[in-house]
Amino acid sequence: MKKFVISLSSAHERRAHISSQFVNQGIDFSFFDAITPDIAERDAKKMNLRVSESHLAKGELACFMSHVHLWQKIVDENMPYMAIFEDDIHLGQNADFFLNQSDWIESDWYLVKLEAFTPKVILGGVCKEFRNEGRNIYKLVGENLGTAGYILSLAGAKFLLNEIRNVEYLFPLDNFMFEYIVKNKNFAMFQMQPAFCIQDTILNYRSVNIQFRSQLTPERKKRMRANKAQGIQKIFVEFSRILNQLKIIFFARRVTYK
Repeated sequence: MKKFVISLSSAHERRAHISSQFVNQGIDFSFFDAITPDIAERDAKKMNLRVSESHLAKGELACFMSHVHLWQKIVDENMPYMAIFEDDIHLGQNADFFLNQSDWIESDWYLVKLEAFTPKVILGGVCKEFRNEGRNIYKLVGENLGTAGYILSLAGAKFLLNEIRNVEYLFPLDNFMFEYIVKNKNFAMFQMQPAFCIQDTILNYRSVNIQFRSQLTPERKKRMRANKAQGIQKIFVEFSRILNQLKIIFFARRVTYK
């Protein structure tokens, strides 16, 4: 199973960090040069994807299309699986066991999320146990944002590439994958718990020593302020937020990192 880390070619500090994370566990990987906003816009048009800056800022589109390029690579090269990471992650214990082989992945699994992001997540039952490694695989039922670490199958890549052509407009990648697609019963999505992948900002969120801050957050906040929900839409958004919070209170469990 090939492992790719999306990273700007100029991000030398991040690349050095990633190299140490993978090399320390004897995991082979390759960098994938992140798509820049100008190329992302061109490629989105080439694929006939519908893009609006009110739904997706330029940097967000570049992030989205970087992942899309890797999904397409899976299909073009007929890869059974690919592990996809972003360049601000930390790898936990025995990540090498799961990344240096793929025979632990069931043939009907489309995606396995390796990352801890949303503190509490709605999960289904245990689908597979790894007692020696102290990890289990659960069906992922509810929202769990973040796209910094996941394994995608060939069937999953084909599904996602088809779906991005069907949405009215592209919207942020983590919302697309882990809020929208996760609800699709035809897409078999799973969560590793405890996760062995976490972003630096999540791991060190209480610390003043965050090494790699999100490069998309300022742009995303600006876009959201400019397109704030109004009137009936605002009421609907607030109602959905409250309903989601209630689901989390009663049904969610904590996804941890180790």
